[in-house]
Amino acid sequence: MEFIETRQPNVVVFISKDDDLANIYQTYLQRYKNRIEEPGYRLEGPNRVEPYTEFTLRRVTLSEWKE
Repeated sequence: MEFIETRQPNVVVFISKDDDLANIYQTYLQRYKNRIEEPGYRLEGPNRVEPYTEFTLRRVTLSEWKE
């Protein structure tokens, strides 16, 4: 979260070829979903593109925000 708060990137992507690591990413991102959404990010994924699993944090404006 510190990276997002200090750098404020438009997109952050987590990619893993290893299913165990993808599960760790998913657990972490779900656990901190509220903190991720606070500064205006939306969690997308997991998206599976063999052999990878991808999670994306995308910065959105209020007009783009849809639950």
